[in-house]
Amino acid sequence: MGANAYARVLAKLNWAEEHIKNLNAATDRFRKAHPNIVVPERHEDLGEIWHKVAYVPEIPDPIALMLGDALYNLRAALDYLAHELVVIAGNEPSRQTAFPIFDKPNEYWEGMARKVKGMRQMAIESINRIQPYEGGFGHALWQLHRLNNIDKHRVLLTIALVNSGRTMTPGEEQQFAERFKRVHGAYPTGASRWRMLRGKAFPVSLNAGDILLKVPISEAQEDVRFSFDIAFNEREVKAGTTVFVLSRMMSDQVFEVVRSMGPHLQ
Repeated sequence: MGANAYARVLAKLNWAEEHIKNLNAATDRFRKAHPNIVVPERHEDLGEIWHKVAYVPEIPDPIALMLGDALYNLRAALDYLAHELVVIAGNEPSRQTAFPIFDKPNEYWEGMARKVKGMRQMAIESINRIQPYEGGFGHALWQLHRLNNIDKHRVLLTIALVNSGRTMTPGEEQQFAERFKRVHGAYPTGASRWRMLRGKAFPVSLNAGDILLKVPISEAQEDVRFSFDIAFNEREVKAGTTVFVLSRMMSDQVFEVVRSMGPHLQ
């Protein structure tokens, strides 16, 4: 009984992972379809090259839909877990049975009892230690819960294209090589300049005309590259947080919850 219960919960989690893989593959295809978002603009009077956003491609709706499917299945895996925890205790789940996630600590302690009714006390205590509310240990679960609710009650989650990194300029590469040699003794021959350089100058949400980099003409290079990613554009998520990073974080935390609750399904 217990092994089957655990397997059923894992099956739902694994299905969420499939949606995340499909989402990442679709994002990669989207990026590859738009290789020339940034173009160099020469300013002889200033002695500079400006790398500007030429256009911002529209993110296809299927990417937002895949994201919604992934979030739904991650949240559903937690509710499957709650259901099985009641059944394994020999009780009948109710319409209120669910994995308790609330916005604030006081709301959690006021409302969690009806969602975990019928579970063994040790299972309830384990859930309480997770602190599944905003700012708790389970903060990523709260984000999952909120984003899933938004997706269910609105057409699509709001996502945006962001600049996530760029190659080094020759000057930056030289500085990096010098620091590397001081620490490691030597800099690998042919080391790639493809480093994820981030900074406050990088816009959170790209707009046509944004200047991503200004370099002296002496630092100009033909193969400068910029990387892009799709990020959440919702209040519940820190600005610029990429879909890949947060979906991975939420999936890992859901898996850790399921794994840690495994003994309570015996």
